[in-house]
Amino acid sequence: MWLTIKETAERLGITTKTVRNWLKKGAWPTKQEDTHQGGTPRLLVFIEVEKTEVENAEVENAEVENAEVENAEVENAEVENAEV
Repeated sequence: MWLTIKETAERLGITTKTVRNWLKKGAWPTKQEDTHQGGTPRLLVFIEVEKTEVENAEVENAEVENAEVENAEVENAEVENAEV
């Protein structure tokens, strides 16, 4: 997964300074990406996302979607009851 230095630091729970130090030592592959705004290209870092992280994210997304559906159903029921 390609991330910015800031995103990498947040994901790993370390500082951006630590990420930069590790990059100097060749810890991860990097690439430069044009900003399409004529500014300085940004540096992206490739970190591997473990399968469990992806699965956890999918479960969290499903839980959020289910909660949103349940809330919508409750709101609809409240509106229907108020109209009666």
